[in-house]
Amino acid sequence: MKAEIYYLIKHMQYNRYSEQTIRLYVHQIQQFMDSFNTNPRLIGDADIQAYLESKTIADKCSRSAQNQMISALKMFYDKIVKKPIDDSVFVRPKKTNYLPTVLSKEEVKSIIDSINNLKHKAIISTIYSCGLRISELINLHIRDIDSKRMVIFIRDSKGNKDRIVPLSKKLLELLRKYWIQHKPVTFLFEGADSVRYSRESVSNILKRAVKFNKIEKHVTIHSLRHSYATHLMDAGVNLRLIQSILGHKNIKTTTIYTHVSNQNIQDVFSPLDDL
Repeated sequence: MKAEIYYLIKHMQYNRYSEQTIRLYVHQIQQFMDSFNTNPRLIGDADIQAYLESKTIADKCSRSAQNQMISALKMFYDKIVKKPIDDSVFVRPKKTNYLPTVLSKEEVKSIIDSINNLKHKAIISTIYSCGLRISELINLHIRDIDSKRMVIFIRDSKGNKDRIVPLSKKLLELLRKYWIQHKPVTFLFEGADSVRYSRESVSNILKRAVKFNKIEKHVTIHSLRHSYATHLMDAGVNLRLIQSILGHKNIKTTTIYTHVSNQNIQDVFSPLDDL
C-alpha cells in the first residue's frame, strides 16, 4: 500500500468517517494515483483538472459521484500531500432539481407482503418504518431497539450524529418474531458468521420484490426513505419533526418532500372538471 493511501485512511479514521466513505475515497485516490504513476506533488493543477473532466465524461458520472471524486482529491491534497491546489480546479457540478422517487402506501405494502423470508421482510419493513439510510440499517445493533420507550437509537450516522426514531408497534412485533427465529448475536441483521448484513444483499431483496410486483418506477433502498418522509408529510406531521427523524442537518433538505407530498395537491381541482 502506498504511504499516501495509508495516511489518508488514518486521517479519515481519526476524523470518524464511515467505513463506506473511507472505502469510496480510497478507491478514488487509488484510481487517480494509478493514472499518473508518479509523486502526487509533481502533478499540476491543469493535470488534475483534465483528469476530473476526463473521468466525469468517460465514466458518465452522476452528480454525487462527481462530487465524491472532487471531495476525495481535495482532502488528499489538503491533508495528505499538503500541496495547495487552485479552487478553480475543483468545480462542483450544478445542482439538479430532480424530485425523488416516491412509492404509494399501496406499493410499499405490496412489496413487504410479497416477501416471504422473515429476515428479508424485517429488513425492508425496518428501513421503511424508520426512514433509514442503508448504512444505518446494516449498522443497527440489537441494543439499539428500545421497546420500553418505543424508539430505535441510530448511532454515529451521517455527519457523525446520533438520533432516535419512533418504533412502530407492528415493526416491534415483526422484529420479535425475527429474533426468535434467527437469534442475531451483535448486529440486528447479520449475514454468515455473525457479521453485519451487506449493502448488496439488502438492495437485492428490494430489487426482487419490486420486479415481482411489476413496479415500473426506478426504486432503490433510498426510495423507501423518501416514501417514508413523504407519507409523514401527507399525514400532516410537522416539517421540523420530519427533519429531526431523518437526521437532516438543514431544513432545506427536508423541504424537497413538500414538492412530492399529496397533502395540498389533493385539494387542488383541475379546471377540466368544471368544463
